[in-house]
Amino acid sequence: MYYAGTDYDLTTFILFVLLGIGSWITINGVFAELPLIVNDLPEGWAIGTYLGLSIQIANVGPTLYSYLRYKNLITLHGATYFILSIGTVATVLIGVLWKETTTIAGVNHSSALIILVFFAAIVDCTTSLLFWPFVGEYRSQYVPALSLGEGLTGLVASGLSWIQTAKSRDHLILSVSDFFYILGAMMAASMMSFFLLRSLARALAQRNEPLSRTSKTVNLADESVANDPLLPSNEDRFPANSHLTGDESRDWTSFTTHIIFSLGILSVYQNGVRPAIMTYACMPYGSVTYHVANTMLLCMDPIGAVAAYFYRPSPFIFILLFVFSTLSVAYLLLIAALSPTPPLQGQILGSILVVLIAVFGAISLSVAKTGMLLRLKLQDDAAKAKKNSLLYYQGLSVQVGAFFGSVLMFLLVNVGHVFKELPYSNHTNTTGFGT
Repeated sequence: MYYAGTDYDLTTFILFVLLGIGSWITINGVFAELPLIVNDLPEGWAIGTYLGLSIQIANVGPTLYSYLRYKNLITLHGATYFILSIGTVATVLIGVLWKETTTIAGVNHSSALIILVFFAAIVDCTTSLLFWPFVGEYRSQYVPALSLGEGLTGLVASGLSWIQTAKSRDHLILSVSDFFYILGAMMAASMMSFFLLRSLARALAQRNEPLSRTSKTVNLADESVANDPLLPSNEDRFPANSHLTGDESRDWTSFTTHIIFSLGILSVYQNGVRPAIMTYACMPYGSVTYHVANTMLLCMDPIGAVAAYFYRPSPFIFILLFVFSTLSVAYLLLIAALSPTPPLQGQILGSILVVLIAVFGAISLSVAKTGMLLRLKLQDDAAKAKKNSLLYYQGLSVQVGAFFGSVLMFLLVNVGHVFKELPYSNHTNTTGFGT
C-alpha cells in the first residue's frame, strides 16, 4: 500500500469521493446516453467527434482560470464554487433541451446539446486544475478518494443507463431528461461536499500540517515517501545549506517529467481517441455491443482507483500498463478504421473481443493514472509546495493531451473520413450480442 498507516477520517474520505463525482459526471453521462440517443441525433455516429471537439474547446475554462490565478484575481475556492454552479445548471438544461436542433449551412445539428456540453465541459476540464491542488492541501490518504470519485462518475452514469434499459431499450424506466436531472442533483451534492470539506472541523483537521523549512532535513509527510526509491533522498531534496522555500524547494526529476508527460498521453487515449471511435469500433457488432462496451468502460476508473490504492505498481508495471493501454487503443483504432465491416462481424467472438480489449485497456489506464497521481502527491508532500504543485502541472498535461487527441480525431473523422458509418437499416443484422 501507499500509506504507512490507516489514520484517516471516513467522513472526509466520503466527502472527497462526492467532490470527485462532480468532476466528470455530466460528460460521462452524455457518453453513457449516446447508445440510446445516437440514432435520434442528426450527426449520427459522428456525434462523438463533435462532442469531443466541443469538450476540448472548453479548455478556454482552464486557460482563463490559469490567467486569473496568475494575476491573483481569483482564488481556488471561489473558482470551485463558481464552476460547480455552472455545471449544475448546464446538466439540468441538457435534460430539457438535448433534442433541440438548428440548421447550419443547410445541415441539421444538435446545437443545444453541443453548446450545453461545451459549458458542462468548461466545468469538467477546469476541475482538473481545481480539485487536485485542493486535495493537495490534505493528507495523502485522500488522493485515492478524489480519484475514486472521479472514476465513479463513469460507474454512476453507466449504472443509471442500465437502470433505464432494465425493461427494454424501447421502454425506458427513466427518460433521457430524468437521467440528466439526476446528474444535476449530483452536481449540487458535489458542491455541498466542497462546502463541508472547508467548514467541518473533522475535515479541517485532516489538512496537511506546515513543516519548518529551517532545519537541515524535513520530516517527510508519509513514511512511504521516505521509502520510495523513485523519489530523491531527503538530503538530496533539501541539502544542509539549502534555505529555499515555496516553489523553489519542490523537487523536479526526470522521472517527474516522465510521469507528467505519460499522464498527458493517457489523456489523449482516454479523453480524445476513445470517445471518438467507440461508435465506429462497436456499432458494427450491434447496438448492444456498443452499450455493453460503453457502460463497462465507464466502470473501470473506480476499479482502477481502488486497485492503485492497495497495490503499489513498480516502474516496470507502470510501463506494462502504459503499453497495454496503448495496444488496446491501437486495436480499437484498427477496428474502427475497418468499419463498417470489421473482422468477425456478426459473430459473438467479435463482440467479446472488442469489449474485453477495450475494458482491460481502460482498467490498465486507470491503475497507471492513479498510481502516477499518488507519486506526484507524495513528492509534493515531501517538498511542501504551496503553489503551482506537481498536481497542478499534471492537470495542465491532462487537458493539453485531451485537447490534441480530440482535435486529431475530429479531423480524422469529419475531414479525412477515415471511419465509415454502417447504414442504420443494417444495425440489427450485425451483432453477436443481439440488437
